[in-house]
Amino acid sequence: MRADEIMIEMKAQLTVDRETAETCLKLVEMYTNQNPVLVMVQREETGKLKYTFEEFH
Repeated sequence: MRADEIMIEMKAQLTVDRETAETCLKLVEMYTNQNPVLVMVQREETGKLKYTFEEFH
């Protein structure tokens, strides 16, 4: 490492409590009831779920 370089490695982990998650779901519910969209869920290779919106007419 050169004397004029500084490297900092940070590992952050975001956590969400159940009350916050339920509030967010309520917002998604309101959005989907006001717009022509569906909530789509895909399982990634890692096993995690990915949520997206898909428009329908």
